[in-house]
Amino acid sequence: MRRKSIFNQTGSLFIMLLLVFNYRPIKAVAQEAPPEQQVTNLNAYAASSLTNALQQIEPIYEQSRQNVDVNYNFGASGTLANQILQGAPADVFFSAAESNIQDLENTNLLLPGTRRDLLSNRLAIVTPLNSILSVSSVQDLTSPDVNRVAVGDPSVVPAGQYAQELFNSSGVSDRLQPKLVFGNNVREVLNLVETGNADAGIIYITDALQSSQVNVAAIPPTNAYSPIIYPIAVLQSSSNPDVAIDYTNFLGSPQAISVFKQYGFSPATSVVPASVLGSTNSRIPVPEPSAVGGIFALSALGRLIKRRKTV
Repeated sequence: MRRKSIFNQTGSLFIMLLLVFNYRPIKAVAQEAPPEQQVTNLNAYAASSLTNALQQIEPIYEQSRQNVDVNYNFGASGTLANQILQGAPADVFFSAAESNIQDLENTNLLLPGTRRDLLSNRLAIVTPLNSILSVSSVQDLTSPDVNRVAVGDPSVVPAGQYAQELFNSSGVSDRLQPKLVFGNNVREVLNLVETGNADAGIIYITDALQSSQVNVAAIPPTNAYSPIIYPIAVLQSSSNPDVAIDYTNFLGSPQAISVFKQYGFSPATSVVPASVLGSTNSRIPVPEPSAVGGIFALSALGRLIKRRKTV
């Protein structure tokens, strides 16, 4: 009986020791496990012409901010502005026109001090890749051989507004109106030309350079339409304003600007601010590339972009 009692006591002690030594490591591991970082979702509303550039910049930004996930809503700037005015949950608005972002500022929807001009762009006249039409200027679009000219819907697409300014300043608006077909954004206009559903189109040079299905037929002078400025701002209603500000600052960094340049954009600082131009409609001329050399240079850049996309 005594031996059995000793065994019972020894067994109990062994079990207690197992519990003690097994418990401590588990507790230590639980204490050492790092807390999971909460992912911050950032909603960026951006003009469709920025699609490829921003999609290339996204992983670069997220790699250095691993707890941030940027979600994009691309579309016509006017359409996006209307969505935000109706309460869409945007943190950042990156517009292709100052008028659309001004509408939001007029209604106090922008976070004060966050609006700034970031990029500039320019128009291009494009034709289908296999086109035999001779188009070297906006006046050539009035030719009887040109039946359909694609442009963005000027009510919501800034590129369409710039195109209308180009037509008006060139004195061809009345003759072109019957030929116009409209797209809901720049990408739709480009598609109309690529598929041959339009004989020519007016789009941004940045979109033209990324397509292998169109020719850059002509580059209108930039003093024939308003400066194409891309402003960016953080929304007052942003649930993550600090992250949104950090993101907009990153888009203005040398690293991001170098990507924008690869797609044909220029920093907005190279464009004369509207306030400097005075109250008249006159514009300070921007030096233009030569009709042949400029298009060849842009075509070379376009071929480089297209080659990078196929690699």
